[in-house]
Amino acid sequence: MTSPWSTRTPDRSFALNNLRAIWPNYATIADLRLIIPSVIADEDERVQLRAAVPGSRFVVCELTAPETVLKERVAAREPNEYWRSRLRNFVDLYQQRSDLARIRDFQVSTHTRPVAEAAREVIEQVGWQLRPEAERLHT
Repeated sequence: MTSPWSTRTPDRSFALNNLRAIWPNYATIADLRLIIPSVIADEDERVQLRAAVPGSRFVVCELTAPETVLKERVAAREPNEYWRSRLRNFVDLYQQRSDLARIRDFQVSTHTRPVAEAAREVIEQVGWQLRPEAERLHT
């Protein structure tokens, strides 16, 4: 929904416009929990995302890891050196940002534990309860 296959790459507003368009459908679901995995470009984009989901409790979690780990992760996912290099440079830019504390509500470190454990911390920090069947899967 945010990255359609096309000969032209849509700009960042494409995903925001899609979220704004489908949010009324999600908003009808009682006790909805929705996670939107994304990189938030700046404080203005956080404001725009918040405005796209009116009536929701909007929380931003920054998933963290040391710079070397982030570079290894993004490089491992890419099919060629061109994209690996581009994403390593993106990590450099991310590390230089000074506005992250103003964008996030909290951080969760991901590099020294399994994904399920980091996910559990996100859920706990947000104040959600795991369903009993999910709790059994993660113990």
